[in-house]
Amino acid sequence: MAKQDAIFVNGRIGNVIFYRWKGIGCARAAPGRVRQTKATRQSAKDFGRAVQLSRHLRSFLSPVLPNYKSKAVMHTMNAALLTWLRQEKPIETHISFVGLEFNEKSTLASRLRQRPVVDFSEKGKIVISFPRLKIPEDILAPPNTTAVRIGIAAAGFMLSQFQLTACASVSIEIPYKEGSLPPMKKELAFNCKPGSLNVIAMSLRYKTSTNSEAMEITDQRWMPAAIIAAHMSIVNSE
Repeated sequence: MAKQDAIFVNGRIGNVIFYRWKGIGCARAAPGRVRQTKATRQSAKDFGRAVQLSRHLRSFLSPVLPNYKSKAVMHTMNAALLTWLRQEKPIETHISFVGLEFNEKSTLASRLRQRPVVDFSEKGKIVISFPRLKIPEDILAPPNTTAVRIGIAAAGFMLSQFQLTACASVSIEIPYKEGSLPPMKKELAFNCKPGSLNVIAMSLRYKTSTNSEAMEITDQRWMPAAIIAAHMSIVNSE
């Protein structure tokens, strides 16, 4: 920074900017223009798409997320979607964010040992099939647990415009008693439109009974949630 002692000039002359600072006339070099490369522009575009998609997905998957507005959940989703958009493999067939966990203190993979199978192929619905579950081997729970609530949420978006195409949520409550649960199926009314990205998230919540009073646990150690499936619907060429 240079000072102007005699004559004060205000404004820009060539690559020098003249201005006042605390009543003193000063001059500094004008900042140079930063030329963005094609790769830099694409990187910025991918980041913007990831942030927008993350915001929409978190909002419509909120019924199962522990705290969808928190910075931790936001950064986790942003980073996973950005990695997916930037991967070398086709994003339509290799959806890398499936399995994404939203609670480091309690992962769904560690609490639910048997994952359901998600079927997107049936028109107008998504079918979630659970295998036979053994309690307590396949569903880990804290002491005094009397019931487990499985939450499922689905959201679909057109990637080009981030337009919501469908959303649905459902919960399944099962008694937590030692023994085996028969296989279960749950259907969600859901239209996977051609060209849309459809994402399924799941959570576990536990109910306990202490002194004859039932309540749902809010301890972060027992609030797992994760993305369990995703599917890009094929655009018809006809």
